[in-house]
Amino acid sequence: MWLQITLNISNCVQYPCNSTAYAKLKWAKEKKSQTVMWKKGNLIAGMRYQDGNLTILSHGLYFINCQLHFLINNCSEMDGDLHTKLYVNNNIAHQVLNTVLSTNTSGCKIYKDQHFSLHIELNASDNVSVQTNFPEFLNEDFLADSFVFEVFKL
Repeated sequence: MWLQITLNISNCVQYPCNSTAYAKLKWAKEKKSQTVMWKKGNLIAGMRYQDGNLTILSHGLYFINCQLHFLINNCSEMDGDLHTKLYVNNNIAHQVLNTVLSTNTSGCKIYKDQHFSLHIELNASDNVSVQTNFPEFLNEDFLADSFVFEVFKL
């Protein structure tokens, strides 16, 4: 049995059509802190960005998407779990965690993706940011253009 769904999007000039605010930010290649810094990309009225923090200007339900790629060049340098955390007002709202076992093998490489997508209710003046505990392992050589942090008001 097939389910057919028809979407009727009329007079849609701007993506996403039903959103009054959205941000599509790309990685800024700064590794000074655990807070991931982003280039101020497609930022539509309803949000402000500064120093890794996206400030929400209107209450509502939001869809948040984040994709990071890591390259651990030497497995013996890995000490602990690799995590990416979504912070709302300096509190952890969501977390992605991978356990990477260190090894004594020299030259060992591990590629890891960390991704999360979620719906979350946000209030006006909420600050949203992404942090990782190993920013030095962000894979800037090959995949930096695909690092993304997107926030859409639904």
